[in-house]
Amino acid sequence: MRDGMCMETPITTDSFTNVYEEKKAQAEGVIGRYCETGGCLFPTAVSIVYGHSKTGIALKFNALYAPVKSLLCIRTSL
Repeated sequence: MRDGMCMETPITTDSFTNVYEEKKAQAEGVIGRYCETGGCLFPTAVSIVYGHSKTGIALKFNALYAPVKSLLCIRTSL
């Protein structure tokens, strides 16, 4: 709901076009606060919100999810 260029910065509004935008902004806020406490090892962002609306469980990991899941497995095995 902005005019002009939309930069990759934290969301500073409570006005959203749909629930997806709202939940993505909430997720970015949670991650941002976690990173501020020193919990993140590198800059982090939410690119896609994915999962069951109540449980958050995702049963399929295809497309972009397979490479991300592979990176997670590599990280945990180091």
